[in-house]
Formats: sequence, C-alpha cells, structure tokens
Amino acid sequence: MRNFKHFGLGFLLGAAAGAVFAFLPDENGKSTRQYLKEDAEDFKKGHKELQDGLSRAQEAGSRLASELPAAEQMVSDLNTDVDRFK
Repeated sequence: MRNFKHFGLGFLLGAAAGAVFAFLPDENGKSTRQYLKEDAEDFKKGHKELQDGLSRAQEAGSRLASELPAAEQMVSDLNTDVDRFK
C-alpha cells in the first residue's frame, strides 16, 4: 500500500509538472497550446479536403455507372461494325 501512495504522489506531481511545462513558451514564443491549436486547424482542413475529394469520387462513380450501359452498347456496335467490315 505504501508503494501505491508513492506512485500516486509521483503521478500527480508529474502531471502537474507536465501541465506547467505545456503552457511555457518555447524559443519562438509559442506555447504548446498554440501548436496544438494549429495542428487541430490543419487536421480540420485536411478532413474537409478529404470529404470533398470523397464526394467528387462518389459523383464520378455515379456518372460512370450511369454511362456504362451506353459505353457497352457502343463497344458492341463497334464490334459488329468490325465484323461486318471483315
């Protein structure tokens, strides 16, 4: 039980020290919080770009699926024309 008390105390002191260091500015004058905020904004921007790309890919897939029967018919007609030409 005594070891657990020391572990808990060490854990709390470490967490407190980490919190203090997290808010101290670095050599550029930026705090860890500012870096995290910038990273979160970059993540949001990347997520939006990914969603937009996925939406465009789904649209293209739908268009391709709707045009597929016409393309298959065109290939069939071309094959028929080639056979007739032979």
